[in-house]
Amino acid sequence: DVEWLGGGGARLTREPTGRASGAHGVGEKDTSKAAEDETVTQIETKDLDPKVVDPKTGERAVTVCVPFVVGAEGASLRNAVMSAMDSDNSGACDTSMVRFDDANPRVYKTIPIHLPASFRTDLNYSARSKDGVALECLPTKEGLLVGILLVKPTDKETCAKLGSKASLRKYFDEDFPMFAEFVSDEDLVLMAERRMSTLPTFAYAGGGCLHRVVEAAAKAGSAPMGKQSEHGEAETKEDHVISQARGEDEDEVGGACLLGDSIHTIKPYFGLGVNSALEDVTVLDDCFTHVAGGEGVHDGQTISEGGRWTDALPEFSRRRAADAKALVDISRSFDGGFLTFVLPLILDGMFNKMAPALFMPNTIQMLQKEDWTFSQVGARKRRDRAVQVGIIAAVLACVGWALVATVRMLVPWLVRSIAIGGGGIV
Repeated sequence: DVEWLGGGGARLTREPTGRASGAHGVGEKDTSKAAEDETVTQIETKDLDPKVVDPKTGERAVTVCVPFVVGAEGASLRNAVMSAMDSDNSGACDTSMVRFDDANPRVYKTIPIHLPASFRTDLNYSARSKDGVALECLPTKEGLLVGILLVKPTDKETCAKLGSKASLRKYFDEDFPMFAEFVSDEDLVLMAERRMSTLPTFAYAGGGCLHRVVEAAAKAGSAPMGKQSEHGEAETKEDHVISQARGEDEDEVGGACLLGDSIHTIKPYFGLGVNSALEDVTVLDDCFTHVAGGEGVHDGQTISEGGRWTDALPEFSRRRAADAKALVDISRSFDGGFLTFVLPLILDGMFNKMAPALFMPNTIQMLQKEDWTFSQVGARKRRDRAVQVGIIAAVLACVGWALVATVRMLVPWLVRSIAIGGGGIV
């Protein structure tokens, strides 16, 4: 659970590590099966607050007060930081989660694809069965492909074929023979034992805000970054954040932000989710560098050097909120089938080949350009699409006008011919 404090920080409450088994105390090692099945973040004993009690079980919970919280747990309702920011009505946060219904649900299983040395291992390989099942093979740095078999959850027949080694081998031989010889029996056994996984649904953090800051508290109580330390040395951004993170004063100046899947949840077709999450971290670090008096510049704009560390959070929103929405919008278009995915790729290829100075390559190629943000890619493709539609409409209009003119010319001639021919018969 997340409870906002007066200065902008938060009180985080969670179950103690011993809650699962109930057989050990705080600070003791849990050797139960439950402890083996999940990774638990360890919180030092000094951070425990014995006054906080779990309302359901009556057992003591773990609580810790922090000035800075980062929510990166995805867009599920279990994301405590995101939920707290989404429901915050204090005026310190304008974040509102926008979630979409899944119009193209899929479940999947994965399997390694061992390509021979003669094949390129830096490409995405894709195949589709006659029943609409897709096998997407994504490259890795090591050269091994990760095969993702995407099935409609309503396709019970295909789902049943993925439950045993024998049926899987037969399924690959019949439906994906081009990959069958590159799949080992050992991997098929593991695939059969693995449960079906579900793809996430699209969501993004709306409102143009990815952060929470209590402005009055920030202006009144936050010391500027870049000040001198007690030894006379310039304080780094890391030293400044750490120094402000000590203590549990509820009025201590603090803030929160969201990044990763918390602000842009997409289906992992092209690896954009994890890569954009890493980019979020880089941008957030760059924002702290700006505040600390660094030299980083984005879009020709900088924020006040030597300012409050909380100044970095609205700057992060300014730089990433629009990109988060654009990434989700672009990814949703990839998930829409022929009209929103395949047809645009065809049009982009045709127009880029005819007029490369006027039309950019397709969206997938544009996303690989490191100097283009998601917002810029989305805006450029909307421009390209509008011009393409205009040109196609103009061509169709000309063809239609030509047909009408031809008909108008031919009809009188046909009437005269028929009349003349009929007169001859009479």
